[in-house]
Amino acid sequence: MDNEITSQSNIISFEEFSKIDLRIGRIIKVEDIPRLNKVYKAEVDLGFEKRIVVVGAAMYYKPDELKGRLVILCSNLVPKKIGNIESNGMILALDGINGKPVFLTIDKEENIELGSRVH
Repeated sequence: MDNEITSQSNIISFEEFSKIDLRIGRIIKVEDIPRLNKVYKAEVDLGFEKRIVVVGAAMYYKPDELKGRLVILCSNLVPKKIGNIESNGMILALDGINGKPVFLTIDKEENIELGSRVH
């Protein structure tokens, strides 16, 4: 666990933080990626569009355990090629016990629209 919350080298301004586009999405499809056993290809529905992202969860979750989850997606990262998949975002998670990812989400689905901005 990283107990260092802030240091002079990692403090950002409000303007820098406001550039991060966090959105509520639902994982609608999860697939294995041939020759990559630690990650999945996931399709996330943001309401106004669907995104393909690579998720580092294959060692801890089965695809059906991820499908249907509401997640928080950083949607404005530069796309990154992982294997033969272009990942267009990052699902936010923390490192749980033994490194198992714990995905950040919301506590209730009522009055939530996919694609809602987190701020």
